[in-house]
Parts: sequence; structure tokens; C-alpha cells
Amino acid sequence: MSRTRAAAVLMLITLLLAVAFYANMITGSVHMSVNEFVAVLAGRSTDAVQSNVILAIRFPRIIAAMILGGALALAG
Repeated sequence: MSRTRAAAVLMLITLLLAVAFYANMITGSVHMSVNEFVAVLAGRSTDAVQSNVILAIRFPRIIAAMILGGALALAG
């Protein structure tokens, strides 16, 4: 595989990971818009429920899934 093709594949996989991360953060029983999601991540949100859901529930779950997926990929 050439270097440019490998770089393109890596960029595509990274983009898909970012899309999956974003989709997982905004979907669920507590729905939120893009602006609300960005406000929570920037620390400007006034809604305690959304902040708690994002920072205490969804974000740690996504990080754990990424780490586990990487570990499974390394294990073969």
C-alpha cells in the first residue's frame, strides 16, 4: 500500500470515528442540538441535566469504548 493511500485510509477512519463519537454524544434519551453540545463541552451550559449526562455518562462510556476497541484491534 502506498503512503498516500495509507494516509487517506487513516484520515477516513479518523473521520468515521469522529462522526460516531458525535452521533453517540447527541443521541439518547436526552436529546440536544449541536449548539447545546458545544456549550456543554465549552463549559458554558446552564442546563445541569445536559452537562451531567454528557460529562458523567456519555463521555466516559465513549472513551472506554474507544480504548476497548483499540485493545481488541491490537489483540487481533
